[in-house]
Amino acid sequence: MTVAIAARTGAASVVERKTACHIDITGLEANVGVVTPKTIIGNTIANPTVVNVTAHGLETGDHVTISGSNSTPTLNGARVVTVTDANHFTVPVNVTVAGTAGTVTFVSDDDSLAAGTERRYYILVDAPVGVDDARSVVFSPSSDGKFTWDDYIFPEDGSYTIKVLDMADDELVASQAVTVVATS
Repeated sequence: MTVAIAARTGAASVVERKTACHIDITGLEANVGVVTPKTIIGNTIANPTVVNVTAHGLETGDHVTISGSNSTPTLNGARVVTVTDANHFTVPVNVTVAGTAGTVTFVSDDDSLAAGTERRYYILVDAPVGVDDARSVVFSPSSDGKFTWDDYIFPEDGSYTIKVLDMADDELVASQAVTVVATS
């Protein structure tokens, strides 16, 4: 994840006091996983079995529910996936007869966020002693993982820390130190 501070005159970790700045955040995780069921094209005879699902959108450690499997033994039930590429993942089942049917539905990611939820964040400007901290509104990033806090003005000289925190648990996601200096 990247935190970038861009004053109207450019970008740097040193900005001029009382200059309007953009605080740009990129690389945020937005929507959590696949929500609609995806069709299983097939799965292999193997342990673990390799499941073929076009553009599955999953990540290693995601929890899914598989239904309608026709392999032996069946893949049906709750599973944790290990992604091998954009169209394949494995599940820990020792398959002796390959399958050609079924659906996979995302349930949660490895942080146990439910399918269909959005990650929400806020920015905290941790100011030097004697200057009030500032906090952005709570936001969900755009689908490309970006958010911009437009025209923030650093009120005084000093060392600030820009922090991005996860709204669910106030966990620090990213930070960047910024030095604010008097206008030249």
